[in-house]
Amino acid sequence: MSIDRKYDILNVKTIYLMMGFNCNFRCRHCIQDSCNTSIQKNNISKDVIDYLNRLINIRPTSYDKITIMFWGGEPLIYWNTIKDVIDIFHDKFSYSMVTNGSLLTQDKVDYINKYQIKVALSYDGKNTDKVRMVNVLQDKDKLELFKQIKNKSICAVSSAYNYDYQELYNHIDELIDTEIPVGIEQFRVTWDMPKDLYDIDLVEYRDKLHELAIQAKEDILNVKYSRPVSFFLKHLWGLCYTDKMYSLKCGQMYNKLNIDLQGNIYSCHNLCNPIGTVRDDRVSLVNKQDRWVSDNLPTHCKNCKYYIVCNGGCPNELIKDGERISCKINKVIFDEVFWLANELENSFMCVDLG
Repeated sequence: MSIDRKYDILNVKTIYLMMGFNCNFRCRHCIQDSCNTSIQKNNISKDVIDYLNRLINIRPTSYDKITIMFWGGEPLIYWNTIKDVIDIFHDKFSYSMVTNGSLLTQDKVDYINKYQIKVALSYDGKNTDKVRMVNVLQDKDKLELFKQIKNKSICAVSSAYNYDYQELYNHIDELIDTEIPVGIEQFRVTWDMPKDLYDIDLVEYRDKLHELAIQAKEDILNVKYSRPVSFFLKHLWGLCYTDKMYSLKCGQMYNKLNIDLQGNIYSCHNLCNPIGTVRDDRVSLVNKQDRWVSDNLPTHCKNCKYYIVCNGGCPNELIKDGERISCKINKVIFDEVFWLANELENSFMCVDLG
């Protein structure tokens, strides 16, 4: 008897280990809950250790290692917890984190490189200080420490202050002196955020994105993997699956699990909403997740032409006047995704394979 793939624990690729919500920054676009009720102790529990060991033991050797994503707040606040986890599991997992970088030291960088921890620095470009209040990479010492990290990338959040992505890429290249991966997360309004953060000139944004889409098309046809290709590829994949495997585009609960140090499991690593524990049956956890998603999905979403690429968006996004604020921004992206998909389809149909 085959199992529905969404219930299959072998689909899990990433564990967000929620060490705590404490952070030394107050980013204006932060979407994390500020509660700290169930995530208090710094020691990983035996339940969590046993659960993670079980995931290791049942995983076929042909599968890639599961990644443990050290998650805060600011993960470097929980440095001792990070070291404890690696001391327990060694190389049985891959490890990564997203950090603001302000707490980097030479000792930490040496440790990060020794254990091949992937580090994504939260950085939004030259206007970072207007959003995160601090621009860590303006500190030459912190910049040099970040440059030393072997497996590094930038994690930028798109906002009204950095929606020219090519300009963002160029700025980062100039700053870091070498090309590194740059991931761009789309802006999400999950509380009554200041309007200047999302007050984007949509006409200009469309023009900039179309330039990026043209570059992505050229690179794909020339078999070149580039940042424009990376940006659009994650959306293009959504067009390939009409029968969605995951009810959330982010894959929470299906290929990603959010677990705190005491063994509580959450719908989202940015929310204080435990839906069960590592002791619970996986089917019941997935069904609870599905109900949470369904309860928070606007009824008109499934009739929207963009649903195929957004899956209804984030259940935590704020709705004003019957529409999620982020929708107007995301629809500009999805129009370019549709354009690029159509251009690629026409281009490949014209290839003479004889």
